[in-house]
Amino acid sequence: MTGPGFRLAALAVTLLAAIAFAGTPAAAAPYTAGRGTLTLSTSTVGPGGRVTANAGGYAAGGEVRILVGDATAATVRGDGKGLVAAEFTVPDGVRGQVEVRALGLDPDRATRVLTAPLTVLDGNAGKPAAAAAPDQAGDGGGAGGGTVGILLTAAALLVVGAALAATRARRRAG
Repeated sequence: MTGPGFRLAALAVTLLAAIAFAGTPAAAAPYTAGRGTLTLSTSTVGPGGRVTANAGGYAAGGEVRILVGDATAATVRGDGKGLVAAEFTVPDGVRGQVEVRALGLDPDRATRVLTAPLTVLDGNAGKPAAAAAPDQAGDGGGAGGGTVGILLTAAALLVVGAALAATRARRRAG
């Protein structure tokens, strides 16, 4: 089995493996998560509510952004010890279980991201809003989407295309 069909299939499998492992993080990535703590003044708030976030481990005087979901809610500067405190208003349209992130540089100039959960109540019923669809791909994309799912779909299509090309080549030769 060394014909063009076999070579195409082997290439497709190799590409599939490369794509599958492309999202694996490097062992020494310049990213710090989990060292330090982000605390919120409350874990549950109504729409448009005010929350205070406190975090540490950032560069002294460095800028730290507070994000609620994907929306920037506040930007503050660390004090002389790298501590930050920010009061922010929950952005319009944010409901349900969301992640609050404090994003800035640590004293070694590596990106530091600290997270804390926040539940934003539905303004009408006073209950948590319905959560988004679960992350089927396991890549944080939610609702089953995300880069990994797209890449795996593309790889599967490549394998099918290689198989079709091999079949066509056999029919022409035979």
